[in-house]
Amino acid sequence: MRKKVLEVGHEVLCFREVKFLLKCSIYNEFIKMHIRIIAPGKMDKEFKVIFDEYLKRCKNNIEIKEFVVKENDKNSRIKIESEIILNYIKNFNNVFVVLMDIGGSLVSSEDLVNIIENQKNNSTKNLIFVIGGSYGVGENVKNVANLKISFGRNTWPHNLMKVMLMEQIFRFETIIDGRDYHH
Repeated sequence: MRKKVLEVGHEVLCFREVKFLLKCSIYNEFIKMHIRIIAPGKMDKEFKVIFDEYLKRCKNNIEIKEFVVKENDKNSRIKIESEIILNYIKNFNNVFVVLMDIGGSLVSSEDLVNIIENQKNNSTKNLIFVIGGSYGVGENVKNVANLKISFGRNTWPHNLMKVMLMEQIFRFETIIDGRDYHH
């Protein structure tokens, strides 16, 4: 029987395994939290350039999943988009889902830092940010969300919301690293 030395998420490691991980480059992958963004619609080129610039500056493993739903009927669109979002979330273990919602809790940059840092400290492997469609998301997505947050009571275009979220993730890294960006 292995003597428990370190518990990371659902993994229990013995001393020899911890020592091995510390020597290996896979250690960073083992403890790294993946930040994922899922949102409907493809980004316009102008917004994609800005998004990609923040993405390039980030150290974290960040993935964006975009999808297009052609359905024009409001109820059908919400249903289809919500099913796509839920199917995406089901692909991952050890997740914490944050729904970007106009009715969510208003958060500052510092609040977002605390949210991300808390999940990292809790060994969350997959932090998933969900940006709903123009008609919002279904109740099934709202029920899966661990947290609902808002960047304000205004309605933001999807392209801009993706860039704003990416900038805030980059800001999180600069605050944690003590880099000169956040004032």
